[in-house]
Amino acid sequence: MIELKSVTKIYNKGQDNECIALQNINLNLPEKGFVFIEGQSGSGKTTLLNLIAGIDYPTEGTIINKFGGNFCSIVFQDFQLIDIMTVEENLKLVLDIMPYSNMDYDELIDKYDLREILSHYPNQISGGQKQRVALVRALLEDRPVIVCDEPTGNLDEENSRVITQFLSEAAKEKLVIVVSHDFELFSEISDRHIILKKRHIIQDECKKNFFGEKSKGKYFICKDRKINVPFRSKMFLSWLFF
Repeated sequence: MIELKSVTKIYNKGQDNECIALQNINLNLPEKGFVFIEGQSGSGKTTLLNLIAGIDYPTEGTIINKFGGNFCSIVFQDFQLIDIMTVEENLKLVLDIMPYSNMDYDELIDKYDLREILSHYPNQISGGQKQRVALVRALLEDRPVIVCDEPTGNLDEENSRVITQFLSEAAKEKLVIVVSHDFELFSEISDRHIILKKRHIIQDECKKNFFGEKSKGKYFICKDRKINVPFRSKMFLSWLFF
């Protein structure tokens, strides 16, 4: 579980070019499931992803990570494969670094249809194949959390749906967090849908409860409580907000 308490992120604090990227974020993420974070450019979603992944730190507030150290694998938008190494060498490098991974290498290679390109270099394979390699690399790290920054941003519709399905399967055993502009693709499969706007969370919809059952309505989640907000109340609160 990961919990963010009153988290604010300010870049270049106190300088002329100070930029508030996130402000007073409170968020409680479960041990597994599919979390989709949506927002326009500049809303703070990539900053939020970096904070959750532990590759950046808040200016104010606290982040509690109950997964322990080395808990997160990252699937980058630009894949981050090593160009001078073959696909197989890119993947085997993970096993050299993390020899105690419980993931079955050959099973993943076959499941993600990589067998025929193992001897290829990254510049010899398609964008969809690169994304599958990046995802298998993350799975081989065998960490409880996988975060993905625009995992379908450079892919066509067919490859996007393939990657989405793979991520959905991974979310049955791990916490998968995806930042994307692709509402139609990810909203229909996510267990949790978070919307950022102007540095704040404006919606946090939980589609399933913690037992994996479908919820009957939308919930705005605050810390450990779930509050069912009726439609009329939502309209009233929206009117007050604007």
